[in-house]
Amino acid sequence: MKKSPIITHRATLDYTLYLAKLLGLFEIDEEPLSKYVVVTLFRIFNWIIVTLITVANAADFCMNIDDFQKVSYSLNYMFPFLMTEFKSMAIYLQRDKFRRLINNIHAPILMLKYSSG
Repeated sequence: MKKSPIITHRATLDYTLYLAKLLGLFEIDEEPLSKYVVVTLFRIFNWIIVTLITVANAADFCMNIDDFQKVSYSLNYMFPFLMTEFKSMAIYLQRDKFRRLINNIHAPILMLKYSSG
């Protein structure tokens, strides 16, 4: 029997929400302290690595300012990397807005699901 698109969408959404909660996008009030510490340490480690890579690329850019090919390699690596990091930081800082958006979208879906059955 083939699954309906609503059930498939709901299963995909459940996995996505579980992954978002696991990665610390939601508040951690109910989570154990050990999980909060691990997620925070991972996030800090990630930001340190991003900072070091950005500083290394900026130094490479400054040292090789006369060599156009090396400068373009540094910039072509640094800008997408920074944009990805800024996007992830924006998602992290606006996690409450994302949670409200998800709840606003899925409240009517849950109401329809339980009212039809």
